[in-house]
Amino acid sequence: MIIPHTELSEDALSGLIEAFVSREIEVSDLHVSLESKAAYVRRLLDDGKAVILFEPRDESFTIVFKEDVPNTEQS
Repeated sequence: MIIPHTELSEDALSGLIEAFVSREIEVSDLHVSLESKAAYVRRLLDDGKAVILFEPRDESFTIVFKEDVPNTEQS
């Protein structure tokens, strides 16, 4: 299920983005600050290039590029 980022409070959105960038860190990205990564993800969401996907079965979320959203999620 796609969750519009504009429907989240600023605190909730910031926390979600921080959690996402913290768990998605790669060894090659260690020189990039978490703040820079979070700002990049926020720009992608604001520009409509990325979306938040929520999985109700296990109450998890991820952030993906819009073009990578499975067809079953787009409605």
